[in-house]
Amino acid sequence: MKTINKKKINRKNDRGFTLVELIVVLVILAILAAILVPALLGYIDRAKEKKELLHAKNCMTMTQAALSEQYAITGDSLTPGLQPSNTVIGAGNVKPKTNSTTGGVYTDNGSVNATEMPWAVKILESLDIKKGEVKENKNDPYCIMFGVGSNVSANTNANIHDKYTIYFFFYMEKKDSTPLWYFNGTWRTTKPSGDEIDPNTNEIKTGDKTGMKLQYYIISNKTGKYPAGDSNFMNWYKTLK
Repeated sequence: MKTINKKKINRKNDRGFTLVELIVVLVILAILAAILVPALLGYIDRAKEKKELLHAKNCMTMTQAALSEQYAITGDSLTPGLQPSNTVIGAGNVKPKTNSTTGGVYTDNGSVNATEMPWAVKILESLDIKKGEVKENKNDPYCIMFGVGSNVSANTNANIHDKYTIYFFFYMEKKDSTPLWYFNGTWRTTKPSGDEIDPNTNEIKTGDKTGMKLQYYIISNKTGKYPAGDSNFMNWYKTLK
C-alpha cells in the first residue's frame, strides 16, 4: 500500500489560485457587476425620485394652504380686471402676456414672478430641503411654478374658488432632476401637452375645468431665466418635455 506524502499534499494546497482560476473569478465578478450595478443605480434613482416627489407634494400642500389663508382674508371681494381691488396672493395678480389690450383689460395673462413675495419666501423656508441655509438659499428648489384660475376678466369660466385653487404645479428640485408636474389631479413626469393646456392662452383644454385660463406664479427660480416683461422664462420652460 502506498504511503501518502502529507507534506506534498499540503504544498499543493498552499499554491492558491492558478492564473486561469483567477481569470474565471474575475469574469464572474464582472458579470455580477454588470447585472447588479445598474440595478443598484436604478434603485438609487427611484429612491431619489420618490423623495423629490414627496417634496413636491409637500410644497404644493403648503402653497395651497397659503392660498386658502388668503381667501379667508379677501373672500369673494376679489374684483377681476386690470386693477383688482384685492388680489389673490399679492400685487401683480393680472399681468399682460403681450402688450395688446382690449378696452383697458388685458387679453391674456402672463407668468408672475412671485419669488420675493413674503408668502412665497415663507413656503420655501418651511421646506425640509432648506437644511438651515435660509439666508443663502442654497437648497431652494431649482424651480417651482403653480397655476390657479386666472383673475383676468375675460376668464369667465373661473369662479372665486378657482382663483384660490391650484390646478397646475411644476416642481424641479435640482438642475439635473426629473421635472414633476401636477395636472388634472395626478402627478406625472411629462409636461402637459398643448392639447391639455394651450401654451398661448394658458387655457385648460381637457377635464372638468375645460375652458378655464390659468394664472401662473413662479415662487422659486434658479434657472437664470426671469420673466421681466418678456418670454425669457417661458421659452426655457417650453424646452422641457
